Amino acid sequence: MLFRSQAALDEGIVKPILIGRRSVVEQRIERLSLRMRVGIDCELVDPDKDDRYREYYSLYHTIMRRRGVSRNEARVVVRTNTTVIAALMVRRGEADAMIAGVRGRYVEHLSPIFQIIGLKPGVNRAAALGMMLLPKGTIFICDPFVNANPTPEVVAEFTVLAAEEIRRFGIEPRAALLS
Repeated sequence: MLFRSQAALDEGIVKPILIGRRSVVEQRIERLSLRMRVGIDCELVDPDKDDRYREYYSLYHTIMRRRGVSRNEARVVVRTNTTVIAALMVRRGEADAMIAGVRGRYVEHLSPIFQIIGLKPGVNRAAALGMMLLPKGTIFICDPFVNANPTPEVVAEFTVLAAEEIRRFGIEPRAALLS
């Protein structure tokens, strides 16, 4: 994830927000010989020391209490699950997007995103949209793999939604559909 953050920073795409313990993040940046500096080139959210922790677990509890999550469980989840923290930051408008899934099963990352952020109004399904920064340009890949046997109409819907997101990057999309 740190390599991706450095690449995005180098491309001028984002100012990354890293989530993790300061000592671990700084040690990994140094070990990987990356140039980014915590607090200057990137923001750090340290679950053990962030001033927003109480606000985060309170919001998570509000969202999840009808699903049986107690206040104490909400505290533990927000302290230990970086995907939940990132999704809460997106929901609160503190981050525009999130990258998750370097470790763990896909569903472990997708479930909190659905629970905390949810789907855009009028959208009933989700697909993955990946971005690759290549020497010849940026390529986006929309993958509906979280939907078993999507119909042609569903694939068309995802194509339109992906095009909307790609335009947010200032790129006029051209789609190639593969089966």
